[in-house]
Amino acid sequence: MALTQLAHSASALLPLVLPSIAAILAFAVFQRFFAPNPLSNLPIVGEEYHGYEKKRQAYLTKAKDLYLEGYTKVCLTLGCGCTGKR
Repeated sequence: MALTQLAHSASALLPLVLPSIAAILAFAVFQRFFAPNPLSNLPIVGEEYHGYEKKRQAYLTKAKDLYLEGYTKVCLTLGCGCTGKR
């Protein structure tokens, strides 16, 4: 008896639940494929060093230069007018 009432209740809610799920899935797909990636505009520092060991050595020996290069690239990307030199 209780099982049939539960099945009847669930079938009564089905026309409300299925379109909601479809709308949520459509929104998620739209966001995934059509929204711009905010991280795609971030500048990358150390591109000229290929390989893990070369990048590691560059970061260990030229950390300040790489930091200033990254700071300058971010300022140019954001357009804040700074030069990166202090």
